[in-house]
Amino acid sequence: MNDFFKKGSWVSWAICAVLLLATAWLWWDRSVHESPFTPERMKEEVSIKYTDTGDVVTMPRGRFEKLLRDPGTKLDPSKGLINPKTGQPTGFLYSQREWEEAVKRVNEAVDRSRASLPENVRQRLDKEAAAALPTGPGGTAPAVKPAEAEKPK
Repeated sequence: MNDFFKKGSWVSWAICAVLLLATAWLWWDRSVHESPFTPERMKEEVSIKYTDTGDVVTMPRGRFEKLLRDPGTKLDPSKGLINPKTGQPTGFLYSQREWEEAVKRVNEAVDRSRASLPENVRQRLDKEAAAALPTGPGGTAPAVKPAEAEKPK
């Protein structure tokens, strides 16, 4: 192998150029398409307002994302997190854009996971989903603190 590279130095330079281009492309791709699941982002506090009671709670974004994914079913963007006081799906992020992005991510993940299933299983899941539409993310109320309790006195 060493003799091969000594005889044709252009091959060595071509391999180096390809590796350099691949490294540059990977660096650029990661910087442009930043993951929504970075550790720093998952630690951010998000505020959720329950529209039926007007209560506002805060929780880490990671817990919020987990609550969205727990049911394992596609989500209806018009139905939010379950309000612990009323049991209704009325908890939404303040930012409508962030809420829609989160629901879209969950629904795309559900679609990807269902695509790998056999056709008969997908049909059964679709029938079950049509029979009982999900009432929102999470079957139980999240353990959160009221936003007012988070404020320093």
